[in-house]
Amino acid sequence: MEHEIVKGNLIIIGGAEDKYGESKILKIVVEIIGRDEAKLVVLTTATEKPEDVGAEYKKIFMRLGASKVEILNINTRDEANSDSNAEVIKNSTGIFMTGGDQLRITSILGGTKVYYAVQEAYRMGVVIIGTSAGASAMSNTMIVNGSDNDPARKCTLKMAPGLGLLE
Repeated sequence: MEHEIVKGNLIIIGGAEDKYGESKILKIVVEIIGRDEAKLVVLTTATEKPEDVGAEYKKIFMRLGASKVEILNINTRDEANSDSNAEVIKNSTGIFMTGGDQLRITSILGGTKVYYAVQEAYRMGVVIIGTSAGASAMSNTMIVNGSDNDPARKCTLKMAPGLGLLE
């Protein structure tokens, strides 16, 4: 099978990134997405506290020099099927997915207009950034549960389909 050429980049942050010190990773994110020309969308679907988390990241990214930061709180499949929400995604230079629960991301977004807008944006060159759950959701198959202390083995991990941005 021939692979499709993708113009976008993924920035996969493990989680617990430095938000208030030097913020090295988030500063690089702002540079990569265009700093003064940046149109960053913070997608808060993973979190149960979208308003708080969105406001926090907006403040952080603005402090680091992003010119335009839009918070997109999508908490239902109806919201994920909204044309206006899909347009916000398509018009961005970067999409930042917050931490929380990666199953919320895939179960709310999967197969919706916003899901396809993210896929298309990535193919067209938009940078997709994710931290913690937002990072986990990027691959074809994501880990959704496992014991912290056990070595990773099939029998100790629970897997689910991800967003498919990475094989």
